[in-house]
Amino acid sequence: MDYFPIALPFLFMRFFIFLVLLILIEIGILKHADQRLKIKQRYVFALLLLSPLGNYINIPGYQLPPETLHPGGQVTFYGMRHV
Repeated sequence: MDYFPIALPFLFMRFFIFLVLLILIEIGILKHADQRLKIKQRYVFALLLLSPLGNYINIPGYQLPPETLHPGGQVTFYGMRHV
C-alpha cells in the first residue's frame, strides 16, 4: 500500500500543473526562460521529471534540542483544555 502525505485533490492538482509545465517546455514557450538561465532544454525537462522524487528525500538542516515536559499541567488551546 502506498502512502501519500497529501490529499488526493492536491495530488491531482500537482499532476495537472506538472503536465502543463511539461507541455509548455515541449512546445517551446518556456524556451526564453531556459535561454536566460543558460540551461539546455533537456536538463530542464530532466529537472522537472526528477523534482517530485526529491520531495520524498528529507535532508535535515538543523536539529532542535528536545523539549522538557511538565507533568500534570493543563493547556488551553483554541478553547479546548488538554491535560
